Order: sequence, then structure tokens, then C-alpha cells
Amino acid sequence: MIFFIKYLYRMRQLNKATMLATQLFDGDINQALIWMGTKNSALFDFTPAEYIIGGRGESVIGWLKGRL
Repeated sequence: MIFFIKYLYRMRQLNKATMLATQLFDGDINQALIWMGTKNSALFDFTPAEYIIGGRGESVIGWLKGRL
């Protein structure tokens, strides 16, 4: 049950980050999805999506909020 709750929380963070990235790219969902799936050296060569699923979503969401 705990795993399921953690999974749902991370999926919610992934959704939130994708929505924020879409805003950052002026509503272009395709660019946001490309960004979410591109390895990033600031994230130790993980993609933003991998970083979020790995349990570090708050840092990605905070970074995105700071850019808006």
C-alpha cells in the first residue's frame, strides 16, 4: 500500500512538472515532453522525468517554478 501511495505521488509530481514545463515553453506540449525526456547534466545525466520518478520531484518542480 505504501508503494502505491508513493507511486501515485510521483506520478502527480510528473504531471505537475510536465504542466509547468509546458507553460515554460509557451504552451508547446511537444517541446515540454522533449525536455522532460532529455538527459540533463544538472540532474546528473538523468532526464527530468527519471529524476522525478526516482523521488526527487520537488527539486525539478521548484526549478520550473523559479523560471516562470
